[in-house]
Amino acid sequence: MRLCEWYQTGNGVSKDAIEAAKWWRKAIENPEAVKVSRILAERGEASAQWDLAERYILGRGVGQDYAEATCWYLKAAEHGHAMAQLELGRCYYNGIGVSTNYVEAIRWFRKAADRGLAEAQCVLAFCYTFGQGAATNYSESVKWTRKAADQGNARAQAMLGAFYASGRGIPRNDVEAYKWLSLATAQNLPNDAQALASDSLNSVEMRMSRLEIIEAQRLAAAFLPREEAEASEQGKGFQIIVPDVMRPKATGTGFFITGDGFLVTNGHVVRDATQIRLVTSAGLISAKVVKMDF
Repeated sequence: MRLCEWYQTGNGVSKDAIEAAKWWRKAIENPEAVKVSRILAERGEASAQWDLAERYILGRGVGQDYAEATCWYLKAAEHGHAMAQLELGRCYYNGIGVSTNYVEAIRWFRKAADRGLAEAQCVLAFCYTFGQGAATNYSESVKWTRKAADQGNARAQAMLGAFYASGRGIPRNDVEAYKWLSLATAQNLPNDAQALASDSLNSVEMRMSRLEIIEAQRLAAAFLPREEAEASEQGKGFQIIVPDVMRPKATGTGFFITGDGFLVTNGHVVRDATQIRLVTSAGLISAKVVKMDF
């Protein structure tokens, strides 16, 4: 677990998501790890309490027990463990191990969001959008959505793009809508979210001028995700972090011109690209440039 954390954060070693994932699997599958986690959890170490809760949720090395999981999530959350606060909120939201309680859920989501955890910020924005646990408040929703989107969270980027496209909670801005929706669709969203974001992007594009589209694509290409300091420094759990090389640097639309996969797009979208992927209804497809014409 310690090696996983070091490779994930770059503490003393180069950041390496593959190595982090390898050591996380070794730790989670090691039968002795349960004993170690329990000893450390009972001593009050938040990361061990979170690990024990995850084991009870998944039934890894212990019998699956949602009530026991919630108990350990609570202990870690009270110690300020952001990932545990998020998962505890999800337990209250979905009624896992505890009775459904949206007010309590949003309280824990807010704690994790305040610590800079992008996924918690995204979930909190969702609650404010649909009035679950708090009154509907689009301004609050936009605020938390932007925080998560700025960190590169694909779902938040899709939500922020939708807010700009509709003018809900923020003045309508098609250039900003296109920017955020294109960034979102260039990542691995779930199929339903991918289709919704793609449809929204197409709708926005239809009402934009060529110059507006070029500007939106320029802004998307210039986007660099940032991680909030506190979230990067304090326990988020052993998540698999996508290497920066996998993050989209530029996005744009293209049009298929043959039945066997040739398409055209703007030159600035693919210029100097080392990797190109197409976002299609069949998922992400690798592509390559065969000809450039300026």
